[in-house]
Amino acid sequence: DFCALPVPFANDDVSTRSLFDVHRPFSGHAVHTAEHLRVLMWAAAVTGRADLRQALEAARVKFNRFTLPSGALIGDEGLHGMPSAEIGYEFCTTTEYLTSLTSGLEYFGTDADHAERLLFNAGQGARLPDGSGLAYLSQDTRLDARADRPDSYSFFHGGAGRFKFSPTHEDIACCCNPNSGRLLPQYISRQWMRLTDQAGVAALLYGACALHTEIDGVNVRIEEITDYPFGDQVRFVVHPERPVSFRLSLRQPEWSPLVTLSVNGESVSAPAQNQLVSLDRRWQPNDDVRISFTPPMELRPYPNGEYAVRRGALQYVLPIEPELHPIKRYTGSPLVDLNIFPQRKTDAYRMAFLDGAALHFGLRFERTLDPPDWYHVPSRLVSADFALVPMGCTMLRRSAFPLLQGE
Repeated sequence: DFCALPVPFANDDVSTRSLFDVHRPFSGHAVHTAEHLRVLMWAAAVTGRADLRQALEAARVKFNRFTLPSGALIGDEGLHGMPSAEIGYEFCTTTEYLTSLTSGLEYFGTDADHAERLLFNAGQGARLPDGSGLAYLSQDTRLDARADRPDSYSFFHGGAGRFKFSPTHEDIACCCNPNSGRLLPQYISRQWMRLTDQAGVAALLYGACALHTEIDGVNVRIEEITDYPFGDQVRFVVHPERPVSFRLSLRQPEWSPLVTLSVNGESVSAPAQNQLVSLDRRWQPNDDVRISFTPPMELRPYPNGEYAVRRGALQYVLPIEPELHPIKRYTGSPLVDLNIFPQRKTDAYRMAFLDGAALHFGLRFERTLDPPDWYHVPSRLVSADFALVPMGCTMLRRSAFPLLQGE
């Protein structure tokens, strides 16, 4: 019925007529477009209809056109414009987009890389590390976060406030802040999935956790021990109630052309199929499995000809030292609304240049001694002139860089 409505109509981006028109850009409320995607995924999965599968493939193409290197779907309320480094994207959209991507993971086994990228970069980069506030509208490149900065939705009728950091955003709309509490649970809820073709489980989204499940009538607990996405190794310790045979499948990320596997300290080989490496064995208590990745340094273009820098699941940015200015206090609470400015105005206009003639674009990966969390900077990409850090470790940042081509 939705797709039978004559176009155009409000929020029709994911109708089949819109999707099959390759020259028609998205134009709806970005949050709706993001959440409608999972309805299309569900319909395509449960019906098996060829036209819905084709519409889903068309949707993937269109969504990619409006998606930033950080994984975010653009849209300062309305979905419009080009995915530039300075364009705004709403936290509600990020939450709904992640929910749709994890639905695709459940139905089709796809979109895991995108889901991780969205959570660890755009999602974490839009909030304060302790969760005490977030930007209703975030940006890949954010030179300041001001309450008086208008977005395109409010510019023509006055008003502003979406770019500041706030625990409520009650003056705009109290949607993004409560929605932020759904972001990580959505990710966690799809980290592990049961295989449908045989007894076993698959680790599809990585992060420290513990799985409790039952396989062939045997209680099984699997500890996942890692500092991912900062580190390049994930360890699994299998604790079956008694020895039991099943398949353990682990996702090989698209960005890691090579993975190494070991079981109880011995190297094993397992060819990847559909981005999964699988181990079929009779599991004993305390069996130890480790998978290690080889993330290359890669560049992803912005429309202005500059590039984002990614390594593994993380996008790296040039940090700008922030200065926090409380602009509203909440009675009986330490929570505040914040304007955030550069400590030095000139820092906002500092530029890093990537060397196209140098190995890894002139960047060297470096782990620090800091704890692996968002409060600190546990990894860097270092050159002779600057250091890039994970987007999620910054309040203010520059994310797009010129590439100098060698002779």
